Amino acid sequence: KLPDSIMIPASTMSEDEITDSDGQQLSLSEAQYKVLERLMKRENTFFTGAAGTGKSYCINVLESVLRKLDKLNVVARTAPTGVAACNISGMTIHSWAGVGLGLDSVENMAKKIQGRGMDAVRQRWKNTEILVIDEISMLDAKILDFLDQSAKRLRNNEEPFGGIQVVLT
Repeated sequence: KLPDSIMIPASTMSEDEITDSDGQQLSLSEAQYKVLERLMKRENTFFTGAAGTGKSYCINVLESVLRKLDKLNVVARTAPTGVAACNISGMTIHSWAGVGLGLDSVENMAKKIQGRGMDAVRQRWKNTEILVIDEISMLDAKILDFLDQSAKRLRNNEEPFGGIQVVLT
């Protein structure tokens, strides 16, 4: 079941209604519109393309729609490296998740996050409903699996990524 907090009305998807925060209509290619439709349906999504093909633009449009619905706070923008994270105005996935290098066991990491001084990390895991990981090709598959297992444990939810919608670009 999708969280009610970001259920998005179907009418939001009308091309005429997709506007930025200033009310300017945003134009999308057919491929971008299809990606946005998947994102709005809360489907885990992987989309790729060469530099300049509009991957970040799709994420920005999603955020514009969520901002109009006052739901922007549920999106976490992350990337594997500091430079990639800066490029999307986000943070590294390792920092967001509180996993450091991801060398600890899921059990030990979960205990650490449940402990003192990790309130912000706990809140990120609890409150995030859409996790964007940009430049996914730079993230080791072992870390991605570690994050999936961690999310399930920390959110007490056996769905992939503990029920968080994952957007990989």
